[in-house]
Amino acid sequence: MNAARPREVWRQRFVSAAIIGTTTIVLFYLVDWGYGLAVPTKPYAASAERLTASAYKHEPYFSEAFLVESFTQPGGWETPPDTRIVVPKPYAGKDFHVDVLPPTGLPYRRTINPDATDPQARVVLLLGGSTVYNSEVPDGLTLASQLSALLNATGGPPYVVLNAGVSSVNTTQELERLEAEIARGLKPWAVLTLNGINDVNQGVYFGSPEGVMFSGDQRSRTKEWLRAVLPLNIWHSFRVTAQQRNTRTVPAHLDTIESIDALAVETGKVYSRNVEAMYRVSQRAGAHFWSVLQPHFYSTEYQHSGSADLAEVAALTERTLPESRAAFESGYRELRATTSTLRARGIGVSDASGIFADKTDDIFLDMAHVNSIGNRMLAEHLAALVLADAGS
Repeated sequence: MNAARPREVWRQRFVSAAIIGTTTIVLFYLVDWGYGLAVPTKPYAASAERLTASAYKHEPYFSEAFLVESFTQPGGWETPPDTRIVVPKPYAGKDFHVDVLPPTGLPYRRTINPDATDPQARVVLLLGGSTVYNSEVPDGLTLASQLSALLNATGGPPYVVLNAGVSSVNTTQELERLEAEIARGLKPWAVLTLNGINDVNQGVYFGSPEGVMFSGDQRSRTKEWLRAVLPLNIWHSFRVTAQQRNTRTVPAHLDTIESIDALAVETGKVYSRNVEAMYRVSQRAGAHFWSVLQPHFYSTEYQHSGSADLAEVAALTERTLPESRAAFESGYRELRATTSTLRARGIGVSDASGIFADKTDDIFLDMAHVNSIGNRMLAEHLAALVLADAGS
C-alpha cells in the first residue's frame, strides 16, 4: 500500500505538469496569434524604406501590394543535393512567376519571350545573382525580359532568354549552375553572366574569397522546420525593430587597408578562375560567352550627384553594410584589372561597372539593386554584346 502511494503521487504530478505545460503552450500560441492580428508585421518591414524609395516614385507597377509580393515570393530557395547551386521554388503570383522549364527541369524566373519551340530560336542563358533574378520589378521588366525585347526587336532570328539568376550567388555557384545546365541538356546559343558584387561582398567584405553566401551545406533543416511551426509573430516584430535601429557589426578584417587589399587580390584570383572556367564550358558547348562586370553604388562617380536615390542609398548602405566603400573600391579595382587581363587573352568579358555614371533618373533601391530604368540600361549593354556576336 505504501509503495503504491509514491507512484500515485508521481503520476498525479506528471499529469499536472503536462496539463500546465500544454495550457502554457496553447496560451502562448493564442497570444502570439492575437498579437499577429493586432500588430501584423509587413513582409517588407525590415526594408520599409522601399515603400517610399525615390526609385519607385514614377514606376507605374509599384504599389504596396507589389512590395508585399516582392518580399514573399518565391516562397523559398532550394539547394539540390551535393551541390552549391541555389534555385527558387516554383511560384505563380500576380507580378512574379518561377517556371520549371525543359530540357533541364530547373526553375527560372519568368522572362517574356517569343515562342520557345521555334526551331530557329537562339537560347541565351543569363546567369547572375539577385540583380539578375530581379525581385525589384515584375516579370515583364526584369533585366532578362528587357534583354529579350531588345534582341527580338532587331528583326533577326528569335531569341529566348532564360533567367537563371538566383539571390546571393557568386561566380563559384554560377559556374556550377552552368555546368548543371549543360549536363541536363541545355544547348545555349550564348551564355551571359552579370557578376562582381557578390564576389566582392563575400570575398572582401565578409572575408571569404573561396566561400559562398548560401548553399545546402549552410542550411539547417531543423531551424527551417521550427520557423515554420513555432509562433513567431512577437519575435519577428522585435527582430524587425532591432534591424531598423541597429547597424551591422563591421568585420574586424576591414580595420586595415592592407587586409582589405589582400582579400581583394585573393577574390580577384577566384573570380578570374571562375570566369575562365565558364568560358571554357561555354566553348565546349558551342556557345558564345560574355562575363559582364556589373555596376553598383560605389562603382562610379555620378555626374548628377544630387539625385534623391543616391542620398537614400548612402544612408541605407551605412546601416546595412557599414564601412563597405573601401572593400568594394579595392575589390572592384582587382576585378577591373582581372577583366582587362582576361580580355587580352581573348575571353569574352566586358566592364559595365561605370554605365550608371551619367544617369538622370532615380534608379537605385539599394547599393546593388535598381528599378526598371536601371535594368533597361543594363539590358542595352548586354544586347549590344549579343548582337555583336550575332553579326560576327
